[in-house]
Amino acid sequence: MVRIFEPAATQYHRGIYVIITYVLVFLIYQSRHLVFRILDYILMGASVVTIGYWITNFEAINYRTGIETDLDKWMAMVGVLLGVELARRVVGNVFVIIGVAMLLFGMYGEHMPELVAHAGATFPELCTSIFYRSDGVFGIMANVLATYILLFVLFGAFLERCGAQRFFIDFPLAAVGHKIGGPAKVSVIASGLFGSISGSAIANTVSTGSFTIPMMKKPGSSPMLRAVSNPQRPSAACSCLRSWVRAASSWRK
Repeated sequence: MVRIFEPAATQYHRGIYVIITYVLVFLIYQSRHLVFRILDYILMGASVVTIGYWITNFEAINYRTGIETDLDKWMAMVGVLLGVELARRVVGNVFVIIGVAMLLFGMYGEHMPELVAHAGATFPELCTSIFYRSDGVFGIMANVLATYILLFVLFGAFLERCGAQRFFIDFPLAAVGHKIGGPAKVSVIASGLFGSISGSAIANTVSTGSFTIPMMKKPGSSPMLRAVSNPQRPSAACSCLRSWVRAASSWRK
């Protein structure tokens, strides 16, 4: 029973998150035609197989660094191509063009100008590096997403479903919305309320800014004022949150 509460190993912590992300993207961004929809399920199965292969063979792949087997390389190539397809569905064709250009740059580095030239690598070697190395698909970015960003997303969804996010807008509107300069005051109070619990300036700007920026735009506030004020208020609110935490810690001592 004690092992249930131990932190998950690296391969499970990051691998399960990546598998769920891959499957969800293929489910949300489904193809409209029946034939291509069948292909979506095939791609989902390929995602589970390739990432599951990395999870189950995590230690062996690390020991084989530099001498990967043909199966390792095939799994890496399929995994990288699946990632490109996911990006195409979510971001668009522009990302595919950039990704293909970077892959070609990695493959044909010896033919590049001297300033950016490098030894180059074959396509299997390049995909192996992208898929298995610590700075690849399962690297720092996957760790940050699975550890921190996921918590903010879940917390934001919880607030939205509970109506708390709407409260952060309705309360300032009722308090100062009818006064002179109401939209700006609403923006300050809403950002202060949300920033005091989120602790993230970016999350604050994205969440409350979607309401307060159009609200400030309607009475004619300048774009410069909106651009400057929205990032600054969340930062101030988050600084207040950190000050409250330090004060509470000092008071307990």
